Amino acid sequence: MMITFLRIWVLTLGVAVFLLGSSEATKQGVAGYLPPSSSVLECPSALAGQSGMLYARSGAIALPNSHDLAFLYEQRGHVFLRVVVAGVPHDTELEGAYVSVFSAGCDGLQVRDLIHQGTEQILVVTANSASLGSFLQGFRYTSNGLVNLTGVPIDGYRFQLVQSPSGSYEIVAYGKWVDHRSSTANVYEWGDGAFVQTDRDADQYVLAMIQKLAAEATSKEKVSAGERILPAERAASEYNIRGEHAEAASLYQQVLELLADPGKTEEAGQTAPLNSRRLLALDYARLHRELGDTYAAFGRNDEASREYKLSSTSTSGR
Repeated sequence: MMITFLRIWVLTLGVAVFLLGSSEATKQGVAGYLPPSSSVLECPSALAGQSGMLYARSGAIALPNSHDLAFLYEQRGHVFLRVVVAGVPHDTELEGAYVSVFSAGCDGLQVRDLIHQGTEQILVVTANSASLGSFLQGFRYTSNGLVNLTGVPIDGYRFQLVQSPSGSYEIVAYGKWVDHRSSTANVYEWGDGAFVQTDRDADQYVLAMIQKLAAEATSKEKVSAGERILPAERAASEYNIRGEHAEAASLYQQVLELLADPGKTEEAGQTAPLNSRRLLALDYARLHRELGDTYAAFGRNDEASREYKLSSTSTSGR
């Protein structure tokens, strides 16, 4: 199955709309089921854009068309999921010390039909440290209580759901994407009562991430140099490792042009602070050198020599 860049990232946005409880009815409903000496967890206002957004969702968790409640709470330093069905609470302790992010914003708790069986399941993303990544756990309600859908928590730094032709979803867990070793995408599919790692079409998800980084680096909006350079170098490195040197060279060329344009890069132009321009000159030199290496990798030695010369002269300032 060929997965396009657009399909993957639009589906991520579609996931993100299933967010939090903010109505008074939701808050009162959660308050009525909080255990003693506990507090319901709220999304940080920096992510939510406002205060008081609870990690709470209602949905058809037990039966089709039922209105059941799921929320996250903290008690004595531990994070719990509580699901209330017909007034009866069901709890499970979660891995991690705080609620994290699924893909963006306050989407660390989701309730949706993941397996296309008429009821909705629950996804929770938690973490112990942002630098160490997050844990994704899934649950479904049965007459025996909450059943884990993922076995051990799924590790990742961001996650996506992609709907299959059958209507069920697969989970994609991405690595940190700071070097080649962490530039990964692991795929989990529904089967035999759990999401299991299959890594089917994983390379297509990796390619989509590379394309996303390249799109960020070549944005036509005016952004900082770092917002271009970091994703450009990560994407170009992956292109080169894949042997796609022409794509890497094209990306470097586009980014170098944008870095030189005061209308596209904040540190460019004579009106930018001198120190910012000096740092940009160093970045500019490094990118010319990396572009030279890219040209050399596929035998375009004249272009490589040109870029190496530009690299040596770029540090004089722009």
